[in-house]
Amino acid sequence: MNSIQGRTSFLRHQIFLLLAVSLVLLWSVVAWDYRRTEDQALEQIRRETAALAMVFAKQAETTFRDVDHTLLVLRDAWLRSPATFAEEIAHHQDLLDGTALQIAIMDAKGLLVFSNLGLPEQPLSLADREHFKVHRDRPDDKQFISRPVQGRISGKWSIQLTRPIFDQGRFAGVIAISVDPEYFVRFYQEVGLGKNGAARMIRDTGEVMARSQEQDKYIGKVINTSPYADAGAPQTGSFRRRAQVDGVDRLSSYYRLPERGVTVVIGPSVDEMLAPARAQQRKTVFSAGLVTLLMLLISWQLLRSIASNEKSRHAVQKQQERLSLATLHNGVGIWDWNLVTQQMVWDDSMFALYRLQREDFSRTDDNWRRFLHPDDLERVDMELHVALSEGTPFDTEFRVRWPSGEIRHIKAIANIFRDEHGTPSRMLGANTDITERKKAEEKLKLAANVFSQAREGIMITTVDGSIIDVNEAFTRISGYRREEVVGHPPSLLKSGLQGKEFYATLWRDLIDEGHWVGEIWNRRKNGEVYAEMLTISALRDNQGQVQQYLALFSDITRQKEHEYQLEHMAHYDVLTSLPNRILLADRLHQSMVQALRRKQRLAVCYLDLDGFKAVNDRNGHETGDQLLVVVANRMKECLREGDTLARIGGDEFVAVLLDLKEDDAGLVILDRLLAASAQPLAIGDLVLQVSASLGVTFFPQEDDVSADSLLRQADHAMYQAKQSGKNRYQVFEAEETESSESSLQTVS
Repeated sequence: MNSIQGRTSFLRHQIFLLLAVSLVLLWSVVAWDYRRTEDQALEQIRRETAALAMVFAKQAETTFRDVDHTLLVLRDAWLRSPATFAEEIAHHQDLLDGTALQIAIMDAKGLLVFSNLGLPEQPLSLADREHFKVHRDRPDDKQFISRPVQGRISGKWSIQLTRPIFDQGRFAGVIAISVDPEYFVRFYQEVGLGKNGAARMIRDTGEVMARSQEQDKYIGKVINTSPYADAGAPQTGSFRRRAQVDGVDRLSSYYRLPERGVTVVIGPSVDEMLAPARAQQRKTVFSAGLVTLLMLLISWQLLRSIASNEKSRHAVQKQQERLSLATLHNGVGIWDWNLVTQQMVWDDSMFALYRLQREDFSRTDDNWRRFLHPDDLERVDMELHVALSEGTPFDTEFRVRWPSGEIRHIKAIANIFRDEHGTPSRMLGANTDITERKKAEEKLKLAANVFSQAREGIMITTVDGSIIDVNEAFTRISGYRREEVVGHPPSLLKSGLQGKEFYATLWRDLIDEGHWVGEIWNRRKNGEVYAEMLTISALRDNQGQVQQYLALFSDITRQKEHEYQLEHMAHYDVLTSLPNRILLADRLHQSMVQALRRKQRLAVCYLDLDGFKAVNDRNGHETGDQLLVVVANRMKECLREGDTLARIGGDEFVAVLLDLKEDDAGLVILDRLLAASAQPLAIGDLVLQVSASLGVTFFPQEDDVSADSLLRQADHAMYQAKQSGKNRYQVFEAEETESSESSLQTVS
């Protein structure tokens, strides 16, 4: 009796110990899986938002740059001819593609003197606007991006992109292009950020410039301190916090544009983005709870069996096998199939899995088969036959159709038990709903499809720089097929236009920062050189170690050509292709610095054509323009390499002569300029002839003089030459006494 009691006590102790260990292991795994699932989901959100922040920031940078090019071109057009300014705007409004709400000009006092939307009846002063005061108070010629402002007449919000206007080096006003914040919002709203997700563009001073959600409510509002507000903050980063404006918990990524003074922030709601993962976690916890109840029930039944009699040893053994299986598999349903009697026993969790009531289920093997998808039934029967014949564990996946008609994916595993003769007598197994895992696999397939269908070129390399894979867009842009580049280094695309220092800086930034973004020139397979916008990112594992590099690029050759055209229009005269007033000012300043450094002289020559107005009035502007082009080319041929000839308006030209050892060396060139301008020329049936009046001054001088002073001196001398009879040059000489003794010397 004591032996039986001792054995019973020992068995009870073993059951309690097994139950305790099993529950600890079960709930430890559930807790670990809960945390891991959420961490993985958050990391995936961070990566996606970081990529979106970079894309939207590049879109904003492109917009600011294109608008700035337009500002430079329109400013030059305004200085040349205010009367035709409206026609110039019509062309550039098409190039801006709907970006601009208004193009406006303010004079030096802040009065609105031009608007493509029309001027108000009463004079309107904008002198108190930030974008006017900034240019009025500082001398540099830089683009300024204002905080959002609300129109005084229209009431609409806009972002002002502005440039100062200088006339003869003096501040003459401001040119502004008003950009609608909704232009940026349209891009943000194309990305599904959920009900409480937000994409916004923030100014470095804290103002909200554009926001995908409730923009009218938050635009212009100041955001308090943020991780990206510090001037020393990284260009990119991620952070999680509860928003100040609406109290939503968001995991945000940002991308700063420090030269523009703005930051793009993408922040989906953490609760919304984690909702699918948390739903799956709740299912896991619920399943673990059911398993726990099952384990407790089995343990209770075991204890009752032990206490009742020793004859229940065989039943106890079966219950222990079920308990062991429950501890090994955190499944949703457990089943027991007697192969001799064909009796199938389901736990309550199996009924819940199949959406059935116990009374709807008969205990025959044929009954459960009716739930299998017809396309999977034959395969499952074959795998079951192999497992029973070879004695291998049964492990398969199949689809089932619930009574509601919904298709779910199930994974089934089972152990086969044999009797004393080695004949299969029983199967004990568990079914798990793996539908969500299948959906995740479909997402991976979708990602692979995005890789192959993306319009941007994609290249993946190893850490040491060998190409692993490329997509079809890579082949379309570069001309290289996948098999021609896999295993080779990306250097096979090099154009040779960038030196070793460029690539050394690229790799240093990539290693230090984990990414690199910029423009690069590469060469296609056919030898053609093209420009691309390239982004390289390091792909890391969970320990932070770099595993591969991902490069995304797009062909921007046409964009670069357009930028060159805009640059040329901003610095060169449209008619003669000579440098205009802006480029002349830059070259004259550089020439003065060079003359002082080399201790040599330079000459500034101001030239005005004599008789040009009569040609224009008598023969028309078209003939006058042809004459200007011919005379400009003749005068340019008279100059040396390194000298500059510029057209500053109408029939007025300025020449800058460099590296003169003495003043007389420059006078020889002036004779050639006068002779070239006075040569007759034939235009159609007409033979035309003009001459030139030319004023010249030299640098350095005894007193410090500016570039503007040199131009005024040469202009004054030219006027004296014209007054003295034209077709001659006159040298400017500084006045030595108040009695103005012979300040000008006339040479014909």
